[in-house]
Amino acid sequence: MRGVNASTRLLHGRMTLVAITGALQAAFGVSAYTFGIVAPPGIQRRYTAQTLIKWARETLQVEGELERAINYRITEVVPRSLTYDAFFFGHHWYQPGMAEPVPLIERSGE
Repeated sequence: MRGVNASTRLLHGRMTLVAITGALQAAFGVSAYTFGIVAPPGIQRRYTAQTLIKWARETLQVEGELERAINYRITEVVPRSLTYDAFFFGHHWYQPGMAEPVPLIERSGE
């Protein structure tokens, strides 16, 4: 049953990614985007963030769009524990398939 549940989640994830990307392109005429995803609070925050990173990578891989992993940033930090500057520009955001954290937004000239 576990495999069926995982397959269902992956299919749902694929449909969500396609719908969001299409909606962004239709509404704003954009071809570039960045999603910042903050893991929900709780004892399992780190596990949840790692699961989201794995899920995003698998979804993008199945979709044949692994190169879009650079558009996703996932963090386990508690937003209210940081200044705005540290939250957006701090190196605590992980991209699917990448080992080193990056900022959500790159500063001009970096």
